[in-house]
Amino acid sequence: MLSRHGKWSSLTRLACSSYETSHDAFRSAFPRGFAWEVISVYSGPPVITYKFRHWGFSEGPFRGHAPTGEMVQFFGISVMRVNNVHYFC
Repeated sequence: MLSRHGKWSSLTRLACSSYETSHDAFRSAFPRGFAWEVISVYSGPPVITYKFRHWGFSEGPFRGHAPTGEMVQFFGISVMRVNNVHYFC
């Protein structure tokens, strides 16, 4: 999984990136967007476990890597906790 405790770690090198700079890098690399969808939900509130997919087309440079024009996608499983009005905790 690329996310740890709500922060991008392995993909964006957290020590070198802020939330803003990591999103700027993704917006440059995927100018048409980096879509996200929930594929399956395994448990309901207050602890929700789900499988997701991210995808987009590599059309801009990403941290020194040239664009390929190809679709990039990855799958993951995440767990989130919500409160009694279903806000993320």
